[in-house]
Amino acid sequence: MPYFCIDVGGTMIKYALLDEHEAVLEHDEIPTQKESKEAFIHSLSKLINPYLTSFEIKGIGISFPGHIVPETGVALQAGAIGVLSGCNVIDLVRQELSQPDIPIIIENDANCAAIAEAYSGRGQDCDDFCLITIGTGIGGAFVHDKKVVHGHSYKAGELGMMIIDYQESGYQTLHDLASTSALVKQYKVLKGLPSEETVHGAAIFEDNDPSVKRLIQEWSTRLAITIFNVVCQNDPDKVLLGGGISRNPHLLPYILLALAKNPFWETFEVPIEICQHQNLAGLLGAYHLLKEKGE
Repeated sequence: MPYFCIDVGGTMIKYALLDEHEAVLEHDEIPTQKESKEAFIHSLSKLINPYLTSFEIKGIGISFPGHIVPETGVALQAGAIGVLSGCNVIDLVRQELSQPDIPIIIENDANCAAIAEAYSGRGQDCDDFCLITIGTGIGGAFVHDKKVVHGHSYKAGELGMMIIDYQESGYQTLHDLASTSALVKQYKVLKGLPSEETVHGAAIFEDNDPSVKRLIQEWSTRLAITIFNVVCQNDPDKVLLGGGISRNPHLLPYILLALAKNPFWETFEVPIEICQHQNLAGLLGAYHLLKEKGE
């Protein structure tokens, strides 16, 4: 009996059919319909129902942005899917399913990524680790004693809201200063490119202009400061980096060089590694939570 898992993003929804041994049987994505609550839920049910008809699905796992209460299914704040803020996502999905009693779980997307790494990725050998995702924004998850830390009001790991440069940048957050989107925005300003022009993070790393190299160094230093602060606070076994840009082989050397310049890093140093699962992390995390619930 396979499992059906969904990873909801601001632009696309990834989905996969997985067997008992974590093998991906089918995998694809559809655009995220976020113009209204009804449109979003209808798109999910339209995606899920054919699988319920064609397969004996054991359960549905959902990786979702925002502050998620996994015990109830409520999205206290729904991140990029703002129309779902305050809603019980599980209840809304059930209402349009052909099998409304099927087991469904939901969890924050960064937490799902951490769970995937803990079960079958680079967190397997750790009791405690931190995961930082670098993308449209900055995400985070903390694992302590092999369990995700949710916090009192399910906001643990909201690293993107941290303030790291008040004197120069005021209340701009890590989202504004250290995300891939921030790097792209700064690059466009430096190069005098129109804001609507499409620029990918990978292309910036390939630009050999000395001013671009300095820009990357400054941006990487903000990430390094974030890593240092997180390590000081949590004392993890290691830190894992995820998000699309983490696959770029140039990123980690920039960050390690910036950390090496910190005179206190030697005291707190832990391994910094790239996540293993990358684009499948949210799906695999939801899958493992679903299996865990079934057991």
